[in-house]
Formats: sequence, C-alpha cells, structure tokens
Amino acid sequence: MNISDYSLVDFIEIFNNPEPTLVNEKALNLWEELVINGEKLSMTTGMDLHGKGSLDKGFYTYVKVDENEDVDKTLEEAIKNCKTFISKIDVFEGYIDDGLRFRFYPMSKDYNKDNLVISVTSKNFSLCEKYDKDMVIDLSDKNIECGDAIVVKVYEDKVGIENLLAISPVIYY
Repeated sequence: MNISDYSLVDFIEIFNNPEPTLVNEKALNLWEELVINGEKLSMTTGMDLHGKGSLDKGFYTYVKVDENEDVDKTLEEAIKNCKTFISKIDVFEGYIDDGLRFRFYPMSKDYNKDNLVISVTSKNFSLCEKYDKDMVIDLSDKNIECGDAIVVKVYEDKVGIENLLAISPVIYY
C-alpha cells in the first residue's frame, strides 16, 4: 500500500500477532521512522485469528481509562493523541519529570523483571541501558529539540524484535 500523506492516517497496526516476526518488524520500523520524523501516528495491534489459537504471549493495545469515562470516546481520543500502549507484559510508560523516567502498570503477566533493557530513540539521540527501577535519563544534553518525538521500548535481555516486550506511548519533548 502506498500512502503519500500520513497526516490522513491516525494509527498503524505495528503488530498483527499471528503474522511472522519479519512482517511485524517492518510495520514497527515504518511506524517508528514516521513518528521520529514528525508524523503523529498511534500504534495498535491486531489479531487476525481465524480458528483455535493462543494469544497468551501476543501484543495487546492498551489505553488509560478512568472509571467514569466512556471507553469508546477514550479509545478514540487515545488514538488521535498518540496515547496508546503496546505490551505483552505489564503496561509500560516512559514519561518526563525531572528527566526521562519509567513506570509499569501491573497486568499480572509473568516475565523476568531482572533482565530488562530500555531503548530510547529520537531524531538526534538514541540509547540502550539496562533497566533500573530508579533510573532517570537526563535529556538536557541529548540534542533533543522542543516538539521532537521520543520512542521508548523495553526488551528482555537485549535489543531485538524477538525480545521486545512493550512500547510506551510516544513522548513529545
């Protein structure tokens, strides 16, 4: 599919769970490249499952919904504002406070919390570091400009599509 104007697109399905890893990796890379280069696109997952199968280890799309909010409206707003979460473990979020920080929202998923690696990517900066629950990344010296998109992902053991566990909503600096 050729798309020449991504401003007409709200989201890209970056994971279709039954698809091969290579297909999903292409979609993830396209989404990340477009977002880093200024497109406002949410990420979602899909499940073209036609028959018996298990999605226990698949990726899911999450949004934050308060108890009294309309779920449909909240989902629509999350997609329009790039506030979707992708995860196959606990929901993961990068956020800016006195630096770049990270939090997990428990989803009762079983995974090794001791060997996580954080990947941070923006237009002029990238890093990968072993996750520590108290870590804070100082962004003041990282050549990130106002309005730049920051993509934050978490992996198990090492960076690679086969080890990807979760992606935070895009952070706009």
